[in-house]
Order: sequence, then C-alpha cells, then structure tokens
Amino acid sequence: MKNLPGWFFFLLIIVIPILFSIVTIPVSFHRSKTVQFCASCHSMTPFIESLKDPKSEALATKHYQHRWVAHDQCATCHTDYDFLGTVNAKWRGLRHLAVYYLASDGQPKLYKPYKNINCLQCHEGTQAFVDNPLHMASLEQIQKDEVKCLDCHRPIHPENITHQEPKP
Repeated sequence: MKNLPGWFFFLLIIVIPILFSIVTIPVSFHRSKTVQFCASCHSMTPFIESLKDPKSEALATKHYQHRWVAHDQCATCHTDYDFLGTVNAKWRGLRHLAVYYLASDGQPKLYKPYKNINCLQCHEGTQAFVDNPLHMASLEQIQKDEVKCLDCHRPIHPENITHQEPKP
C-alpha cells in the first residue's frame, strides 16, 4: 500500500464515488416515483392496497384505477410543482424514513398543507373542470389556495387508513 501512487488514492476516494453518484442518483430519482417503490415500505401497504380496492370511492383509488395518472401515480400527486418540487419531495421522503425509524408511531404524515397546484397541474383547463360552475366561480381563490380542492373532493385515501394531515 505504501508504494501506490497518490493518483490511485485520488481515483479511489474521489473520482469513483463521484462517477458512481452521477450514474445512480438519476436512476434512484426515477425509481422512487413509482407505486412499487412506495409499496416497498410496509407502513405504506394500506395506502397501496386501497388503490386496488374496487369498492373504494377515494380520490387516489379513482385516479389509480382509471389511469387518470398514467405513470408515477404517487409522485404525481405528492410532488409540488415548483422549481425544486421533485428534489423537495425526495427530501421529504428521506425525512419520512428518518422520522419513521427514530420517532414515529408508524403512520406517514404530511408536513405541510396540500397545495392546489398539485391538482390544477392536471385538472385546470379540462372540460370537466371548466364545465363546473363552482370551479369557475371560485377559480381565483382556488389558484391562490384560499379555497382548497380537498375541501370538496374527499376522501383522498380511504377514511379507515390512519393519516394525519397538517393544519393550515
């Protein structure tokens, strides 16, 4: 080991980890958007099972079963649509893991109120949205999060799943 050149250690300690990260981070970001990834955590099992329940009237179930969200079903609704939305969603996911293992009752929690933009990025401008007089009468308030989509469109997930939501 004493006779190895300095560039070898530089390569081993700096260059290889950087190259490894460049390759694996984008793959990890992509895979962590899938329902299968979310299902890999046992505390999410009831949420994932509810998506497949044909009797459920929950919003998430309808979106999943009708394929209103064609791919990345969990991430599409749980990622904020701003400049760093995807990155922030990943940090929240890491926080979920830390809280789960260090100080949790085992139930996932939302850390901030759900933003309407997460609904509007798909629904605003669709014929069903525009044809609803309540949507059009309160469009400005909906866009500003003064009136929440989830005030009317509930339940998001089945009511029998324990889930705490933040207070606005």
